[in-house]
Amino acid sequence: MAILYWMDRQRQRGLLAFARRYVLQLWPWYLGGILCLAATNAVTLAIPRFARDVVDALSRGGESSSSIPLVIIGLGALLVVIRVLSRILFFWPGRRLEADVRHDMFARILEVPRAVLRRFGQGDLVSRIANDTGYLRVLFAFGLLSLVNVAFLLAMTIVSMATVHEGLTLFSLLPFIPLLFLVRFLLPAMHAASRRYQESVGHLTTVMSETFRGLSSVRLHGATSAFLGRISGSNETVFQSSRRLAMLETVVFPMAGLMVNVSQAVVLGYGGLEVIAGRLTAGDIMVFNVYMAGLAFPLAFMGAVLALVERARSAEDRISEILELPVESGPVSLPEQFRTDETPLLEVRDLSFSWPQGFSLSGCSCALAPKGRIGICGPVGSGKSLLFDLIMRFEQPPPGTVYVLGQDVLGMPVGELRRTVGYALQSARLLSDSIRNNLVFGLGRTVSDEELYEALDQAALAREVRNFPDGLDTVTGEKGMRLSGGQRQRLALARLFLRRSSILLLDDILSAVDQSTESRLVDVLFNGSAAIMVASHRHAVLERCDEVLLMQDGKILDRGPYDSLAARHRRFLISIEKDKADGAD
Repeated sequence: MAILYWMDRQRQRGLLAFARRYVLQLWPWYLGGILCLAATNAVTLAIPRFARDVVDALSRGGESSSSIPLVIIGLGALLVVIRVLSRILFFWPGRRLEADVRHDMFARILEVPRAVLRRFGQGDLVSRIANDTGYLRVLFAFGLLSLVNVAFLLAMTIVSMATVHEGLTLFSLLPFIPLLFLVRFLLPAMHAASRRYQESVGHLTTVMSETFRGLSSVRLHGATSAFLGRISGSNETVFQSSRRLAMLETVVFPMAGLMVNVSQAVVLGYGGLEVIAGRLTAGDIMVFNVYMAGLAFPLAFMGAVLALVERARSAEDRISEILELPVESGPVSLPEQFRTDETPLLEVRDLSFSWPQGFSLSGCSCALAPKGRIGICGPVGSGKSLLFDLIMRFEQPPPGTVYVLGQDVLGMPVGELRRTVGYALQSARLLSDSIRNNLVFGLGRTVSDEELYEALDQAALAREVRNFPDGLDTVTGEKGMRLSGGQRQRLALARLFLRRSSILLLDDILSAVDQSTESRLVDVLFNGSAAIMVASHRHAVLERCDEVLLMQDGKILDRGPYDSLAARHRRFLISIEKDKADGAD
């Protein structure tokens, strides 16, 4: 079965390429395991021969050598040792492979553009990293061990059986021929069923994770029944796909066991006639039965191993989808830019961009001078966040439209761009970790507690952190849920202050703080040395800006000092502030 399966190299090219990438360098472990398996099977086949001598001696009425039992016991002890060693040598590479694949998948996900990553649900990505890599580990550890073991066992057993009686060996193997063809035609169906099962598990994981994230909203709106129905539907899909896969697997597994039983019946029937004819002894029949019994479990288990191979093939397909995703593009070769003292720190030139979902920008232009302050105001969907995403290259802007420090952002390494420009979102992204680690992650330098508290003080959060029982070591909880909305925003601001970026993009970061805290934070922000572009609807923020851009439907509707804009667009600004107060964001 294994030989027939692996002959179809075209269907297995994905797994073979995967093995070359992750397994080839681990060949010394596999070589040691193969040698141990060879020794294991040699010892296993040697024991029945000694037992045959005992049986034949007893059948003749004589006595067997007294040393034979001791030899059998010694071989049994040796068998235990080398069998355990063979499993250690095969299983360790599987664990190493699993760790390496998970690392590579996570590293790739961190580098994939957000627009590409939106195609995958969060739960589906978790399922691929957690579950699919497990199938590959089992295949390249236990599965590979089983395949090699059966190959050795078949080769050595057939040779040993042929030395006893060639005709009986041939007849005992004939029942396995129909099984080979059955397995060959069932494999494509097993692969399709495995793929559907793993995809349904990924979808269920996505639905569950979304429900857990919005558990408070589900309860608040009395939507428990609706979400139970949604989860039940996904769960039923998993059940049905799992049942179909199990049905296919249970065809191969029992059939292999049945063929072993038929072979044993052939041995007893045809072999008995040969004993009567005097061409075989009772000890020979005993040896054949021991050999066939030794083949019974490995051959029957090959059905499960082939099912595992199909699951691993489906897993490899899903993992390769992640590993082959495009990463954020590096710097593009562009004409060299020359920076002068008059060059803006940040400049947007006639920027137009469209999303497939319908959001777009059209003809946006602005320039941020050193220590400059630009405010952006507009209703939900007007393009403020999209403009920031294009500046930060979360979305790719057209060439010649966005410049930082006089250089087209497409010609800058992404890491350098994001170290130069600090970006704070309205919904603060926090780790489920301590306040200290939320502040310093990715900073790349050692920071003292005094510096951390200085940043927290700038963000109007130092006093509250000092009052926490664990101070900087206070754990924020998942997504910072142990902190209030205002505390999460201020912690994100403190993190931004630590990075000392020369340009700050602030996307409505003061929406969850009270007026006194807002006033203090505005003073800190606008009295600093960084140039600021801030999206906000707050008067206290916009009044401090050198220029305010009023946006609507992806266009700059008007621009100028806030006072003049307020006089020309009073009703429009009031409606924006009302929408924000009502929680439209």
